[in-house]
Amino acid sequence: MGANVKNILVTEGGVDLHTHTTASDGQNSAEELIALAREVGLEGVGITDHDTISGVVDALEITNGGNFLVVPGIEISCETMRGTCHILGYFIDPHSPFLREPLDYLRRRRRRRAEEIVSRLEGMGIRIEIPEDVAGRSIGRPHIARALQEAGYVPDTEEAFRSYLSVGQAAYIPSPRLKPVEAIELILKSGGVPILAHPHTFGDEVMIGVFAKQGLMGLEGYYAFYDDSTRSYWAGVAERYGLLLTGGSDFHGDFRKDRPLGMVRLAREMVERLRDARLRVF
Repeated sequence: MGANVKNILVTEGGVDLHTHTTASDGQNSAEELIALAREVGLEGVGITDHDTISGVVDALEITNGGNFLVVPGIEISCETMRGTCHILGYFIDPHSPFLREPLDYLRRRRRRRAEEIVSRLEGMGIRIEIPEDVAGRSIGRPHIARALQEAGYVPDTEEAFRSYLSVGQAAYIPSPRLKPVEAIELILKSGGVPILAHPHTFGDEVMIGVFAKQGLMGLEGYYAFYDDSTRSYWAGVAERYGLLLTGGSDFHGDFRKDRPLGMVRLAREMVERLRDARLRVF
């Protein structure tokens, strides 16, 4: 399962394996995301919403077996003794019975957290409401940031985070998280391939080795704005632990202009290797 594969990235076509929809903290619906992906010439996308697969279900219904590839995925927030990390799951079965209970739990906790953030803001004289269109889906701080902008309290969502929602600010509350081994097991039981997202935000190579022993099958060594040296470093880490390499832009919408859709385009061959890895699990 090593990382020594040529032509991992392409400049035309390809698949952006890390995107988000309005099912979690993305700006675009599944239908809009697919339309945008086609406009920029992508052959497919991986939909990896936080703690929910409803965007995946929508996208699969829209494409309905057509020639545009939708890789069903998820991104699960995790907590370790050495910091937080995110585990991506690719080619999961969106109808797996193993997903229902833990994802319902995480979404309920996210909803409660959002209500607590709104309450804190109210104590500061700021009155907003949780958008109804995300009720029952996976709500996050970006939804609250946009509500603050729309209510005129901040000029943009970046200021909402700087002033209220980021770590150390008065309205910050951490998101609910699983242990990495729990997320890995959940993804494996659901037929998917567990991948460490944007590894630079975690950075603990020793723990990556531990995750690999627990069932982690790859890492996102081709992330938005990684330069060649950073990519080479993570390719080396993947090689040492026998992990696959994946890549994606982490697209959320136009409000994150530093990571446009299709910024990272994985060759179709690499996506097929990812699918093959899923088949080897069983």
